[in-house]
Amino acid sequence: MTHAYLFDTDAIVEVLRSSAPEAYLHWLRSVPEEAQFVSTVTLAELFRGAYRVRRPDVHVRALNERVVPSLRPVPFGSEEARAYGRITAELDAGGRTIAHADAHIAATAVTHDLVLVTGNLKHMERVPGLRIERVLARARREGP
Repeated sequence: MTHAYLFDTDAIVEVLRSSAPEAYLHWLRSVPEEAQFVSTVTLAELFRGAYRVRRPDVHVRALNERVVPSLRPVPFGSEEARAYGRITAELDAGGRTIAHADAHIAATAVTHDLVLVTGNLKHMERVPGLRIERVLARARREGP
């Protein structure tokens, strides 16, 4: 069975870098486009980053013209909000809090039964019920 994947912000940014690890890019080419998704929270983080650089107009235009059209966004709605509340309450109770954006993205993956592609294992591995694809973290350790 082929999995469907939700790409964390770092997994999208990695593709945009000229130094992206070939092992990650090779794996990514093997995943059918219809199995690749991003959270609308990831889109928000991408735009936040574009607006924070020296030439935001150039970066925002590039996002709008080249990146966003290739992404399949999954909205954050009431079901995702319920999962977010459950996840963050459980993590908070155990003293294992993660960033709000990470929790939103993880809740989206859990709600839609998507495997999260991330290099942010330190935080995401804390999330109960979250399935993680570790190819990006492995590729970073192995180098370009």
